[in-house]
Amino acid sequence: MDIQSRLSNTKTSIPVPIYFTLPLSLARTRLDDLTTCTSPPSASSSLAVIGANWTLPLDALLGFQGMASPYGIMEEWDARLLAALALLSECLVAQEMVASTCVLDAVGVRAKREGGGGSVKWGDVVDCLEGLMVRVE
Repeated sequence: MDIQSRLSNTKTSIPVPIYFTLPLSLARTRLDDLTTCTSPPSASSSLAVIGANWTLPLDALLGFQGMASPYGIMEEWDARLLAALALLSECLVAQEMVASTCVLDAVGVRAKREGGGGSVKWGDVVDCLEGLMVRVE
């Protein structure tokens, strides 16, 4: 199912307005690059970008007491997930609550579709980014 179909079939709780802080064309290019790259940026570089753009810690961003956080220390999380979160942080500088709502909504949609729950995955953040881009067009 494509992102447009998922968005139209999903009630989102993302607040408005959304202030996209990265030019939309650049965000699309960077997302395309991220989805096709075989070697994502290092965890430390992604975490540095996230730390520069958001003051809310990632475990807080990913739900109450980090309920959607992957297991383990952040430096060992999937590098693609961290790179996608870094791009999201560049698109939503200082808008951690918008990002949190979007990511947790995407996790919920996937969990409902797959019949489970669990932690945030790379695809959830990609879905979030695509949904935001559609919304700000």
